[in-house]
Amino acid sequence: MDSVKNGIWKNDIFIKKIVPSPYKVILSTNVTRYNIHRNIDGNRVLFSFIQNGCPNSSISNIFFSQSSGTSMNLGTKYGFENVVFPFNCRVTYATLNSFKTITINASFEIEITETGDWEIILNN
Repeated sequence: MDSVKNGIWKNDIFIKKIVPSPYKVILSTNVTRYNIHRNIDGNRVLFSFIQNGCPNSSISNIFFSQSSGTSMNLGTKYGFENVVFPFNCRVTYATLNSFKTITINASFEIEITETGDWEIILNN
């Protein structure tokens, strides 16, 4: 029987297993920091927008392009329920910078391969 084992090999000896990441950030432009975590089992992906430690109230022109799911809002969170994984999503939006002096355009794209109830926090 053939089998495949992913990991680190040296001289045909298995050294260490490598567990693939359940998500991949493809693009992050004008996003100062992001946090991605899986809360529980499910099929939902939510995005939160934070600035200076508080919900970002200067978001405008928000646009999502996603591979599946039904749009939903949960308070200040935007997202999708009934998602089919793997799930790919790109969000673009305008926001004031952290000093609130100029408007910047931000983009973020992610692919999530593991099912779950995911939250993505984008900081500007």
